[in-house]
Amino acid sequence: MIYLVLISLVIKLWAFGHITPIVVDNSTNPPVYLLFHIGTGEGGNPVRCGNFPGDEFMYPDLASGVLHTATSPNGPWTPQNPQGLGNCNNPAPYVFENGTIVVTCTWNAFKAHSWKGPWSYVGFNFHGDAGAGTWEDPFIWYDPRHNVWKLLSHVYPSGGNYWTRVSGYGYSADGSNWTRFPSQPYDHIVALSNGQSLALTTRERPKIFFDTDRVTPLALFNGVQSLQGGSKFICGKDWTWTMAQPFNT
Repeated sequence: MIYLVLISLVIKLWAFGHITPIVVDNSTNPPVYLLFHIGTGEGGNPVRCGNFPGDEFMYPDLASGVLHTATSPNGPWTPQNPQGLGNCNNPAPYVFENGTIVVTCTWNAFKAHSWKGPWSYVGFNFHGDAGAGTWEDPFIWYDPRHNVWKLLSHVYPSGGNYWTRVSGYGYSADGSNWTRFPSQPYDHIVALSNGQSLALTTRERPKIFFDTDRVTPLALFNGVQSLQGGSKFICGKDWTWTMAQPFNT
């Protein structure tokens, strides 16, 4: 997670870019760090929060700037436009040891033998009762113990009351057909080490940090908002922060 903050500063993701998962391709020497994002992450000027652009300004450049690469977390970072990797909102990449890579998006998915492409579209279908709410911010990983893909997602209900549901879980045998569950794997109440609890209004962008075996989960990261904030941010105030919760393994 420290790398994500530093990288965001290095490639000027304020201009506009966010949702920044990073994976490492170890099939090459040296390894290649792959930073996926939405927005170009290139050029532009910071926008004052009082004049923050609407979605119509934020999303037309999704396909034009989805990936930066580097051989070190310190950069330099190079923008890429891999062949066939089209419109991908909220990219969720997973790269195998041989360099094969899959990127799941909010509405579709792509795969390739290398991050350089060519990329091919993967059918993306949901099955089962997913319960109420909109699914976004996917995080995917492959579990070799059961030969199955797994997915965590931020889920939010319509009409406010975001804390009534914050997460979703699904699995897939082929990476194309996904079964989602109506019950959430975790909620907005977090147990603290001092015996107290913390209530959150949002708990978004899940990321699991695994041990070196790539199987054992060590911590769950989320972008969260505390209850005292009426909105995620207003000009001059920000109630959002990054939270890490260790797994009881």
